[in-house]
Amino acid sequence: MVGLFHVFINLENQKGLVAVVMLSHNFKYYLLLPWLMSIPSRKFRIWVMKKYHVKIGKGTIICKNALFRNGFNIEIGKNCVINSKTLLDGRGGKVSIGDNVYIGRESIIWTMSHNPQTHEAIRGDVCIGNNCRIGCRVIIMPGITVGDSSICAANAVVTKEVKENAICEGIPAKNGY
Repeated sequence: MVGLFHVFINLENQKGLVAVVMLSHNFKYYLLLPWLMSIPSRKFRIWVMKKYHVKIGKGTIICKNALFRNGFNIEIGKNCVINSKTLLDGRGGKVSIGDNVYIGRESIIWTMSHNPQTHEAIRGDVCIGNNCRIGCRVIIMPGITVGDSSICAANAVVTKEVKENAICEGIPAKNGY
């Protein structure tokens, strides 16, 4: 597909050429959804995400400008906070977030990446346990499990499993404490 719109020309119209613009999948996910997620109503954003097939538990808060890709693969537990400008990408696998999880601003959870040498796709499920804290601008790579009650410090790049009750920090993130 070349652009965000498919344009079809109706030659049967006697008044001339009429372009009929059909909304495509890309328009819906990359233009319409970000606009809808910027509306300042938490209940409205939860409603929109449920319409996009995201499973969301009770008491969860989704802040403005959070983005979700492929909602069929995203599950969020009860009493979670998904902060603004956070990206949850369910295109390459399932994103499972437990109960009472806080995800900081501008964090990214990937389920799909690529090998830089071979350009082959790397896919994997991401599982975040209960009572976890994910700091601001944390990047979680495909196939990662973050154990219950763990903390990922701000700006960490999580490339390996995080054990239960652990604190990980750094680039790449290392389990500490």
